[in-house]
Amino acid sequence: LNGLAVLGRKQTYSPEFKLSVIQAVKNGLFSTEKACLYFGIANSGVVSQWLKAFEKQGINGLLAKPKGPPTMKSKYPKMPPKPKTEEERLRYRILELEAEVDYLKKLRELNQQKIAKKLSS
Repeated sequence: LNGLAVLGRKQTYSPEFKLSVIQAVKNGLFSTEKACLYFGIANSGVVSQWLKAFEKQGINGLLAKPKGPPTMKSKYPKMPPKPKTEEERLRYRILELEAEVDYLKKLRELNQQKIAKKLSS
């Protein structure tokens, strides 16, 4: 009869509350079913899940999981902010040119490997 009063909309519980329920069950004060009645939890399966999560992950297993689909990463890297000073602009330009030089060196190296492979076969 007491369990019926708990039924209704879906309940969310804080990690502290979950921990207190788990400690009561682990210390032998309540069975999972009796703990549900005492703490006002609709389903003893929920407490069993908390116990398993606590055994596997400790307190982190009791934290709320993010809901909804995972956020997607952007396809393209973010552009750096516009340089505020001339010095910043020049430093950024140097980085661009260094990256371009590295790219061209790698491209030249790959082309040389390709040519060497053709000549050796």
